[in-house]
Amino acid sequence: MDHPSRLLPLSIALVCAAVSTSSPRAAFGEIVFDNTVSPSLVGVFGPSAEQVGNEITLGGQARQISLVSWLVDTQNHSLWAGTETHIYANDGAGGGPGTLLWSSGPLTNYLAASDTFLNVPVPNIAVPNTITVTSQFFDAVPVALGRDYGGSTTAGGLVSSWAEYPAGVWTHSFGPWAMQVVAVPEPSSVSLTISASLLLAGVFRARCRKS
Repeated sequence: MDHPSRLLPLSIALVCAAVSTSSPRAAFGEIVFDNTVSPSLVGVFGPSAEQVGNEITLGGQARQISLVSWLVDTQNHSLWAGTETHIYANDGAGGGPGTLLWSSGPLTNYLAASDTFLNVPVPNIAVPNTITVTSQFFDAVPVALGRDYGGSTTAGGLVSSWAEYPAGVWTHSFGPWAMQVVAVPEPSSVSLTISASLLLAGVFRARCRKS
């Protein structure tokens, strides 16, 4: 029987081979929705108790959301702003937002005067092809943070825009809001091979220390 120390290099070689075949696009995600090109006039300033957002269909193949970015206007000020982002399935009344798939919870964001995107990381939440992504902007200091209206759609498709007014009631209103959505694919056989190889290498390393 081969000694564990002889099998360890083989395990490491398998890991290296698997890593070298992984796709950089998969590692960094792909843009599955984008309407931030040539945006329209600045949208809404000031705090809002309601959620507003877009119902979208996702392009590409990736369906695990990793990032939502809102195109914003800081009025050329560095500021602190309270925000919250939500992702819904469109299984509510009249095809509107229904099941909450993910919420960022209340966030306190710092944006520099030169920032044009408010980036909200999402922990690889699996979603269907059609979703509604919404935002709430609360108080900001020293000036209000504005949402920009969206322009041309260059990835995915725009279905409609929604606003929650009053609370719990969704209506078609305003928009579309400028945003970008990034997603990553589900774990592939390559990533599973990497994980298994790393685990195997760790087991053999531990056995070598004991022998």
